[in-house]
Amino acid sequence: MKKFVVFFILLLGLAGTGFYFGWVQIAIPPQSQGVIFTKTGGWDATAVQPGVFAWRWEKLIPGNFTLYLYPDTTHTGEIELRGSLPSAEAYALVLDGNPSFGYTLRFSVSYRVRNGYFPVLAKEHGVLPEAFDEWLASLRTGIAAKGSAAVAAWFEKTSDPAPEETEKRLAESITALFAADYPFLEITGFAPTELSLPDTALYAKARELYLARAESRKDALRESAREMTLRTLREEARWENLKKYGELLTQYPVLLDYLKAEKELTDPGERR
Repeated sequence: MKKFVVFFILLLGLAGTGFYFGWVQIAIPPQSQGVIFTKTGGWDATAVQPGVFAWRWEKLIPGNFTLYLYPDTTHTGEIELRGSLPSAEAYALVLDGNPSFGYTLRFSVSYRVRNGYFPVLAKEHGVLPEAFDEWLASLRTGIAAKGSAAVAAWFEKTSDPAPEETEKRLAESITALFAADYPFLEITGFAPTELSLPDTALYAKARELYLARAESRKDALRESAREMTLRTLREEARWENLKKYGELLTQYPVLLDYLKAEKELTDPGERR
């Protein structure tokens, strides 16, 4: 009986030790998510989160199990968009004062990586925790570039809305851009901190004047090209006639004497 009790206690001890060493959740600190990689099974498709029980037998094999911890926090950054409306410099030349059609926009954005994306980030993009901050920085650069394109497209198609309407629509446009191009991000806050906007009505007028002048220049060039073509054709016809006369006189030199005699008959003054 004693042996059985001892054996049972030892068995419980081994089971408890195995349970403890295979218990993954206990290693996840607050505001973090863990991604599991094992040599026997590769990357786990599900992230380990605090408060959610997780146990892996692969952890019992020495050297087989690796847990990568990612910060599961909200990141806040400022995105600055600077630029000019399409062809702004060319359009401004047709107006007095050469007005500027540049813009400066700053937005405060709060975002976090959606649940479930960390395993994809590690497996498909090779972004491990030590490179996570660098990845976030490159993400902000890409967002700023796409945001500038979205802003330019907005100004291209809008008329002259009130400033508060512009602010609202731009915020909606850039938020939609996040959702479409960065579905793995959850936007938790978005607010403009600075909006320096061009005069869209003046821009539309400058664009209209520029295009009208360009069309006029195009018509003038067409007319000039037509006149030049006509002159060239006349010159070519004249030289072609002279060439034929030369060939004719070379073939029949007596015609030259005939032409001289005819000229003397029609112009008596030539005989003096």
